[in-house]
Amino acid sequence: MFLAFCGTPEYLAPELLLGHGYTKTVDWWTLGVLLYEMLTGLPPFYDENTNEMYRKILQDPLQFPADIDRDAKSILIRLLDRDPEKRLGANGAAEIKANKFFETVDWKRLLQKKIQPAFRPNVVCGE
Repeated sequence: MFLAFCGTPEYLAPELLLGHGYTKTVDWWTLGVLLYEMLTGLPPFYDENTNEMYRKILQDPLQFPADIDRDAKSILIRLLDRDPEKRLGANGAAEIKANKFFETVDWKRLLQKKIQPAFRPNVVCGE
């Protein structure tokens, strides 16, 4: 039996499901789920049945579409490690920023907001 949680169940880290509490590594798991969803269209352990999804988060192997980029697959495997102490980011954000997946990101320019986004949605306010 699983507990009730506030938030998006697709993004829950295994340690939260197991009642081990929240640490910063939960955020790195969530980043992995978000990246996976952005790259494939669905979260990695998605299921319409919430309890089945929780079981998958805890037990199922991480699977990838055949066409996923090697560097993307590599960072996702590390971000979605079920052991929070081994998860990428456990030693700080610098190890994530240094990952090959992000090698083209100029973090200094990004933080200074000097990088133009590749896509800007056309948003009309007030409608």
